[in-house]
Amino acid sequence: MAEEFEKKDQQHPLWSSDRQIVNTLLAGEPTDYNLAELARLRIRYHGFPGARDIQTDLNKILKRWNLTEEMLHEKNPSDPCHNPGL
Repeated sequence: MAEEFEKKDQQHPLWSSDRQIVNTLLAGEPTDYNLAELARLRIRYHGFPGARDIQTDLNKILKRWNLTEEMLHEKNPSDPCHNPGL
């Protein structure tokens, strides 16, 4: 029974508002603001056991904007993954 629970995807409490942001990013350009939003959401959903649609779309946005994860974090120096001392 415990194994079954572990495999089940979870619903993120911010899925609804984040879905709207992701939809905006899918239709948008890589502005400084949108890059920051993308980085923030990538951090939020990294390793999250669910919200597969959002995770898939965040990957699509990276590809569409010709970015790697590393390039995204370089463009967002206040990102704690890029600069853990902040």
